[in-house]
This record gives sequence, structure tokens and C-alpha cells, in this order.
Amino acid sequence: ATALWHWVWGDGKAEWTAAPGAAYPMHSLGHQYRKPGTFRVRVSTVWQANYEVSGIGTFAARGDLITQSAQFPVNVLSARAVLVAKEYRWRWNPMWE
Repeated sequence: ATALWHWVWGDGKAEWTAAPGAAYPMHSLGHQYRKPGTFRVRVSTVWQANYEVSGIGTFAARGDLITQSAQFPVNVLSARAVLVAKEYRWRWNPMWE
């Protein structure tokens, strides 16, 4: 079986991907929001099966596609660049979660 993922980003944009994405910090999937706010993201996975008959070929399985969906809110915050006089090393603070 093969799967495709349909991402609806909640800001009017959507896209299909052949890979599901991965947890941070992999950056295998991303979306850039143009303004801060809370956006409702929806992802749907569509599965399709093929079968092979030896000596004849590969065929798509008949019937309805299997679809799985999930929704979740994404809070987008505003950030701005700040110039500093000396080298600065940014570190993640677990208290920010």
C-alpha cells in the first residue's frame, strides 16, 4: 500500500506530500505563516493498494480508498530579528514549552 498526505494549513493554503513529515528538528515538512494567530491544521492520509499478478502486471485494488484524518491547533507567534554587538549563542529553554 502507498500513502499520500494532504495538509490543510488553516490559512487558505494546502499541499499534498509523499512523506508524512517528522518531529523537530528534522525539517522534512514545513509551512510559513504570514501572520501570527491560531490556525487549525488538518492532515489527511489517503491509502491506496496495488497487487501484482505474476507474469501479467500490477493493478490498483478496487474499492474505496482508506482515508485517515486528524486536526490540531497551531499557535504562530511573531518574531523579529535583533542585531547584537557581540556573538550570541541561542539556547532552548524547556520552560518555554
